[in-house]
Amino acid sequence: MIYYIKKLLIPFTCLLICLCVFLSKDIHVHAYNGNIDTIQIEESVSPEEEKNIYVYTPEGYSNYQEYTTLYILEGLYSTDNEALDLPYQAILSELIADEAFPPIIAVVIPECVYSETGIREIISIVDSRYSTKKVSSGRIISGFSNGAYWIWNNILTNSSLNSLADTYIPMSPIGCRTIISGENAFRAIQKDADRIRIFNTCGDTGCEENYRGIYGGAEQMELIIETGRQYGYIEERNIFQNQVSGEHNWNQGWNAFEEVLPRALDMQPKIFLVE
Repeated sequence: MIYYIKKLLIPFTCLLICLCVFLSKDIHVHAYNGNIDTIQIEESVSPEEEKNIYVYTPEGYSNYQEYTTLYILEGLYSTDNEALDLPYQAILSELIADEAFPPIIAVVIPECVYSETGIREIISIVDSRYSTKKVSSGRIISGFSNGAYWIWNNILTNSSLNSLADTYIPMSPIGCRTIISGENAFRAIQKDADRIRIFNTCGDTGCEENYRGIYGGAEQMELIIETGRQYGYIEERNIFQNQVSGEHNWNQGWNAFEEVLPRALDMQPKIFLVE
């Protein structure tokens, strides 16, 4: 009896090993491809304490190819890699694998790190360590919530900063203040209207009734659009409007990325206001 059990056990074990090998290959192909490097920021960028940025490189990354870089400014009080933890890293990898757009490098910048000096130095660090397109047309600066407001209020209103990239994706900016900073931004970027592209997104939910519009609601978008028209920056043909679903969190942020990134990387018309 033991003899027959041993005889059956050998092929069963072989079958089990083959199955495990097959499944591991399948998981490797379809799971979280790409790589995340953690880079400690120098004291000059973040003097209070040690802080990190997080750099995603796509599957098959090569130093012989130059990549567009997507910079992601996280929301208020963020200190870690929230924008590209495993579920969202998988979404980005899947979009690249499905050829929604070419492979890109993505850099997550927590709110505790970004500043005028910080953005410049972070771009310099990334360009020195990775095979990036080291020109403004090869960079996209995006931000969610407070990061989006920071884009409107600091980068787009500062000519020395808005020269760092040609494309900006502010997602669900903190609202009422963004209308004011939007006016300043349109005034500042008038001379660069042919170069700069803005893909502004907002969600359909995410706050109580008395906060409607604070996180990029439709009313806010209409006011920003009207302000842009007043400064002659937005024309009807340059506006793309679409509502992004989800609560005010990174699920909504990645709904926005899935909608906007293929267009941004394809360099469609100058301004898209996605609401």
